Amino acid sequence: MKYFSSRVRAFSGSLILCAVMALPACAATSFAQASLAQQASRPRKVSAVPQPKARTKPKPKILSVGEIKEAKEKLQELGYWLTKDADSYRQAVVAFQKVNALKRTGKLTYQDLEILRNAQPPSPKETKNLEEGKIRVEIDLRRQILFVINHENQITRILTISSGNDKEFKSEGFLRDAITPPGRFNVYNKIKGWRKSALGLLYYPNYFLSGLAIHGSKFVPPYPDSHGCIRIPMFAAEEFYQMMVMGTEILVYVSRPPEEGNPAGSQTE
Repeated sequence: MKYFSSRVRAFSGSLILCAVMALPACAATSFAQASLAQQASRPRKVSAVPQPKARTKPKPKILSVGEIKEAKEKLQELGYWLTKDADSYRQAVVAFQKVNALKRTGKLTYQDLEILRNAQPPSPKETKNLEEGKIRVEIDLRRQILFVINHENQITRILTISSGNDKEFKSEGFLRDAITPPGRFNVYNKIKGWRKSALGLLYYPNYFLSGLAIHGSKFVPPYPDSHGCIRIPMFAAEEFYQMMVMGTEILVYVSRPPEEGNPAGSQTE
């Protein structure tokens, strides 16, 4: 019995000793847990990730006064229709851009200027024998451009146009198509000044097919937009009217799209 009692006391003492030794570890664990909880509850500062700056396109350089003067002289030399009118330079640039398959903006870039410096006069689609002093007209519907050609088959004037937009419209109770048909025509009637038509006012119209005419307009965009007539800028309308005599031949055609090495495209229909 004494031996058994001493063993029980020894075992109990060991349990108490283990409990006492375990207390610091439990306290440490509780302290660590409390610290982690406190850290988790604190607001954290998140540093912003630097974003790459968006690249801005460089602004195109503006031509100098001297370069614009040079461009005007070259355009006039090539036959582009220029007058003292403020809009004629812009429209001449549009015509040049059309002929050379450039973006039709009405503003010359430095790249356009380099092309202009090396440009040669365009050639007419046809070669014909005319009496001295007579002229004829060629109109390319694809490029939206008009050429005035003299008796020596030289293009003397180049003008931007806007022809039929191929859309359906209603006039005088009938549905019609806004088409400018290709073909060979002649001027059969001319009216001086303003002419009021069912579709609006025409300035110095030169009629070549039924009610279709080449006439001045206040709105000549670089794309087809008319009901079938051929619009030309206002600054050229009166002089063009004076150039057109009754019977003047007008060739309307559609050139082929440009090919590599030939930006103007083929002159064949």
